[in-house]
Amino acid sequence: MSVSGLAARVEGTVVGDLLEALRRTRSVDMSYTIAAQAFVALFPLVLVITGAFTGNGDHSVFARQLVSRFGLAGAARLAVEQLFTTPSSGSGVYWLGLLITLLSAFSLARRVSRAYALIWELPAPTARQQWRGLAWLLLQVAMVVLVSGLRDVRRDHGFGLTVVLLVTLLGVWAVGEFFAQRLLTFGKVAHSRLAAAAAVVTVGRAAVVVWSGAYLPSALDRQAELYGPIGVVFALFTWIFASVAVLLLGPLLAAVATARPVQTWLRTR
Repeated sequence: MSVSGLAARVEGTVVGDLLEALRRTRSVDMSYTIAAQAFVALFPLVLVITGAFTGNGDHSVFARQLVSRFGLAGAARLAVEQLFTTPSSGSGVYWLGLLITLLSAFSLARRVSRAYALIWELPAPTARQQWRGLAWLLLQVAMVVLVSGLRDVRRDHGFGLTVVLLVTLLGVWAVGEFFAQRLLTFGKVAHSRLAAAAAVVTVGRAAVVVWSGAYLPSALDRQAELYGPIGVVFALFTWIFASVAVLLLGPLLAAVATARPVQTWLRTR
């Protein structure tokens, strides 16, 4: 079947609507752009915060958490510790880094707000509504942090308690994502559609957690051996891109799937 024939066949179905939504929103490009901007905003923030609370020349708390969470050793552990070692410098650097980080975070919040408005086909947010994007960022960071202790729980208390906490975490994620979606859609989207988006994103988050647990340790080790500390940057950016793709493509899929009656999803010509 030719490409034009396939396009004609899926036109008017949920598959055709999804392909059209991907073209309209340029979601893949948008995911990459937002991931890059998130990295630019978050990386200096990590350095500023850990630098403020870590002695000069010491390994940061963030580096120790990465090493512990993914069980890093050898080249990967050395590269992470080198990347996040606090430099011996004056406190003025921290203020400059904090200023740059705040500007990047505000710009990122505006971009995310516009992206969600495009996904849900809403008017672009006004200047007075930009605080919603910043609140969304804080909520997403909080939900990412919630999973950081699961590895320690499994090591200290066994697999059973880890499963219970993971199920609880999925519930918290679903509720948190529902309110995150509502925050950026200004209450103009039906709750049932937001609940569908929250469910899709939660499943995607769980998949990223499983994938990153299997991927990141080996990726960090391999990239560290090839490129040193800069290789750690490559691997971390891949994780951020996957997370951002879930946060954008999940709502897009839900928005398309809930925009038409279920009986028309698989209609063919």
